[in-house]
Amino acid sequence: MSTSYSGEKIMQRQRVCPKCKSFVTHEKISDKQFACPLCGHRVNGPPVRVRRIEAAELAEIIAAQLREKTGGSE
Repeated sequence: MSTSYSGEKIMQRQRVCPKCKSFVTHEKISDKQFACPLCGHRVNGPPVRVRRIEAAELAEIIAAQLREKTGGSE
């Protein structure tokens, strides 16, 4: 049995960081704490499982975020 993370375990840690709003795989700091690899924001407890997002739905979310940041519409 391997000690490395499986793809499913890694997917469970992928979230949008509440601080920098980046979609990242949170790094495990301890049994009860995870952190964003980009900004270092720490989250207590394991990330909550969410349903899988299809590529088209993710593209729609990203487009909406870009429109919000730029303040314009396409």
